[in-house]
Amino acid sequence: MQEDVTNPLCISGPTLGITFDYNFTIERSGFYSINGVSLAVPNHELYVIDSDLPTWRPIMRRTLNSFNCLSLANKLLDPNYQTACLDNGTYVGTR
Repeated sequence: MQEDVTNPLCISGPTLGITFDYNFTIERSGFYSINGVSLAVPNHELYVIDSDLPTWRPIMRRTLNSFNCLSLANKLLDPNYQTACLDNGTYVGTR
């Protein structure tokens, strides 16, 4: 699952899109594994639902790092951009 969404109202300067790239593995046994990378802005959440339950259950919640992560200038000029603005994660569990 990949996404790269830009905000059309951000016209004051070049900005990056809100991006994520996750790979999902879901097995019949109920085991799931999710790994990937996302930009650390805004808040991101992943949910799972069991087929016989009425509600979704959160399996990952990551809070906002900084809106500076959306700045193209920061990406090009800040040597710490990769570690400060990209969130690599693996989430495993059983539904």
